[in-house]
Amino acid sequence: MQALEPTNRIEQLFIPAAAIFLPAREVEIIRLNNGALRYSWQSPCSALERLNAHILESEIMLSTKISHTHIEGWRFGQGELNEDQRAVRIAVGAIKEILEIMDGDLVFTKDYDSAGNELTSSGMSPRNVWLYPPSDMSSHKSHTANGVTERAWDWFGEVTRPKA
Repeated sequence: MQALEPTNRIEQLFIPAAAIFLPAREVEIIRLNNGALRYSWQSPCSALERLNAHILESEIMLSTKISHTHIEGWRFGQGELNEDQRAVRIAVGAIKEILEIMDGDLVFTKDYDSAGNELTSSGMSPRNVWLYPPSDMSSHKSHTANGVTERAWDWFGEVTRPKA
């Protein structure tokens, strides 16, 4: 991995942890024009293209071609943690989520209308929750009732639900 000087507390925590826990092979690390540090890995799944981790002053944003998520302080309770504790939780949370993505434990989802046209809705879900949605999951029921279908991809390729 390339050596870059950290510019904020989250970077100070993320950089050494990434060097230990994340795949060093084929990672691209650059400082963007807006000052954000970006780690980027090519996915074997063409639908995802890449996994990017944008390390910002108060959050880490993880993104693929399909969807993105923000790992920020509100996930860990705003008033209960001091700034340093919050930075630790953000850095550790991002490392954990990157590993879950690369292990195929998280899937990225996209919705399609009844004609097969891509809708703007996209998201991320734990693999087991997507494969086996709870029978009382109202959002899943309303989607399928309106002819909306959902497709999902993990780090390695498209994931299909088992036939009932």
